[in-house]
Amino acid sequence: MIIQFIKLKPMRTPFKQATDSYKIFTDDLQAIQKDAQTFVIRYEDMVNQTQHTLDAIADFLKMPRQPFNNKLESVFPEYVGGSIDNKRTNRFEHLLSNTQKRAIKKNFKYIFDCYYPDYTI
Repeated sequence: MIIQFIKLKPMRTPFKQATDSYKIFTDDLQAIQKDAQTFVIRYEDMVNQTQHTLDAIADFLKMPRQPFNNKLESVFPEYVGGSIDNKRTNRFEHLLSNTQKRAIKKNFKYIFDCYYPDYTI
C-alpha cells in the first residue's frame, strides 16, 4: 500500500510543473495496480461508505472485520483530523480555474478514466 501525505501550502510551483511532477505518482499507480497484492481505496469511498470500505480492507488483508466508531488515531492529526468527514471532499476545487481542471484531467487521464469516469468540468 502506498500512502502519500501532502501538506497544503500556497502554490509556489508553476501549475504545469506541479502537475507534471505529480504525474510520476500516477505512473507508479498504474504499475502497482497490476499487482494482485495491491488494494486501491478511493477517498470518496472511505468518507461516504466507511464501514463497507473498512470491511473490504479487512477482507483483503484476511483480518477480522471491526465496527468503526468514527474515531481515528492518527499519526498526523493536524493534517487529517480525528474523524472521517465528507465535508472536506472537494473543498478546494473552487480555487481552480476550468483551464486548470482540464489540465489536471488530461495529465491524470488514467485516474479519471479508472475512478472518476463521470467527472465533468
